[in-house]
Amino acid sequence: MGANSRVAVLASAAGLLASAVIAGPAASQTVEFRGDVTFSGFSAGCAAVDIKPGSKFKMRARFRPPSVGDNDGSTRIAFFVDYYGASYKLDKGTLGSQFKPVFAGATGSTTFYFEAKTFMRFTKLAPSSISATTKKVSIGGEIKGFEDAAGCIAKFAGTLQKY
Repeated sequence: MGANSRVAVLASAAGLLASAVIAGPAASQTVEFRGDVTFSGFSAGCAAVDIKPGSKFKMRARFRPPSVGDNDGSTRIAFFVDYYGASYKLDKGTLGSQFKPVFAGATGSTTFYFEAKTFMRFTKLAPSSISATTKKVSIGGEIKGFEDAAGCIAKFAGTLQKY
């Protein structure tokens, strides 16, 4: 191989190496699931926010499991209907079968944090182990302090698709 050929091969190799370094590893991404959930099973304490036991309604949901893809270590779930949304965040870890305190707030014509202590738990999470390649999840859970009413417990369930 002549000197010019070796220089050309080295230049090509250097170009490929530079491309690989600039591109870096495959990019991670935020992993989020979206879909509809049904709220039902309201406790008598929900009358404080005009929700009667036996009521049932659908809301849109967004769920970010912790430590999957680029997600941080918090569990985040939010529910939306028309011109209103409520969100819940467990700072670290995963919601399980025991109630855990969560940060909760809502946005309508303004944004505010709930004054009532709010607790949440999952009664169903399938699959139980979520990865960046999971296509859908089925969730079920309960929220104590729903709609900022300390005595209100609401149940929800639905299947969400990866977005």
